[in-house]
Amino acid sequence: MKIKHTLFTAFFIAVSATIFSCGKIKETLQRDIVVSPAEVDFDIPIVTTTNSRSSLGEIPVTMDFDSLIRSQTKDLGIENARNFKLTSVKITLDSLRDDNNFGNFENIDVRIVSSSQPDTLVAKLEANLNTKAISVNIPIVPANPELKGFLSNSSFKFVLTGKARTPTTMVLKAQATLTYSLTVGI
Repeated sequence: MKIKHTLFTAFFIAVSATIFSCGKIKETLQRDIVVSPAEVDFDIPIVTTTNSRSSLGEIPVTMDFDSLIRSQTKDLGIENARNFKLTSVKITLDSLRDDNNFGNFENIDVRIVSSSQPDTLVAKLEANLNTKAISVNIPIVPANPELKGFLSNSSFKFVLTGKARTPTTMVLKAQATLTYSLTVGI
């Protein structure tokens, strides 16, 4: 009986060690990186039409993702990217004005655009409130598309479009805060 108990204990320790080791190996082979670059300044042009969608500006992204990955991991680079997704979009105006703010817009779409990938809808604010607002969080679309193909470009941009509820009368100075999740692994 004592031999069975000893064998069972040894077996349990071996299985536990194997499971723990597999977890450590996976952690070593794969790493999630949250990317939160600095705010990007851009202009929202004057929007005079309320009958159709208008351009609300472009947010250029010129980040060296390979260097970013290498700074976070020792031996991995852009070629080790497993997935790349946008996790949040926040737009903030420099100042709040009664007749020029986010309350002017019914809806806002955000698309990622590059020369080598198809334009992809990544965020959409479908029913913006008719209230004076200095900032807006634009929800990521439910499908949360995979953006890994955009990493191979030296630059890409986010293009904002929207439908105005009421026209704006001045260029709106804004900052975009974009956050990404990036998974790399062997």
